[in-house]
Amino acid sequence: MFILFGWGHHKINQHGELRLLSKCFRCNNEVRRILLVDKEYFTLFFIPIFPYSTNYFLVCPICGDAENLSRQDFNMMANNTF
Repeated sequence: MFILFGWGHHKINQHGELRLLSKCFRCNNEVRRILLVDKEYFTLFFIPIFPYSTNYFLVCPICGDAENLSRQDFNMMANNTF
């Protein structure tokens, strides 16, 4: 019997924009940055089964520069309590 498994399948979810404008360090534009969550999944027969890695990002919508966030910082920004 042959069982096909793998890893590295990504699911990226957008959690909206920040209310405040901030300056992008790469393109120097004043933008509302976007909150993203990237989850990597273990797969079985190409079907995502469970996530084994989660990364949080703050992304510039103009140039695509991404800043890695901690889970605590992401939750604070997502709840607009910063």
